[in-house]
Amino acid sequence: MQANQQPSLWRRIPGWFYFLLVFSTLVVTILEGVPWLSIDEGNLLDSQNPFSALFSVTNGGYIPVTNLDANCILSFRNQRQNVSFTQGDFSFTHFADYIAHSGRATLPCWRSIDIKNIPLEKAEMKVIVTYSLYPFTSKVLRRHQTFNFEAIKANDGSLHWTYVS
Repeated sequence: MQANQQPSLWRRIPGWFYFLLVFSTLVVTILEGVPWLSIDEGNLLDSQNPFSALFSVTNGGYIPVTNLDANCILSFRNQRQNVSFTQGDFSFTHFADYIAHSGRATLPCWRSIDIKNIPLEKAEMKVIVTYSLYPFTSKVLRRHQTFNFEAIKANDGSLHWTYVS
């Protein structure tokens, strides 16, 4: 190198900056692969029963999930008819074997409770999905995600689910 030439721009950047850039890129890449489940509401099997909604769970991560379990915790009330049901916990073990990236499975919560001719004023549902990361099936390594829903009343009197954080 001649005395009057400056070092190139790439040689003037400190080494710690390169390390930080590579490390942060690696962390983001790994986090993209981690399974993250989401739930979508489908059709109602019975228009009088908001708990008959078909919910599907989708794996948004690139790592597959296996051995899925679901706990559906339901509560509802109707003060006019003095009907109330709180914290009904319905467990469904092994409702799905395997969900790959962008794969989906139907949650079995619709099998929990059958409400006939009871106009509900308020309904809530908490869904806890527990799963294993493929290929590990140890109970110690199992993860879970919780989804909270509240039913809101439409103009026609029917209840529809909305996600509550």
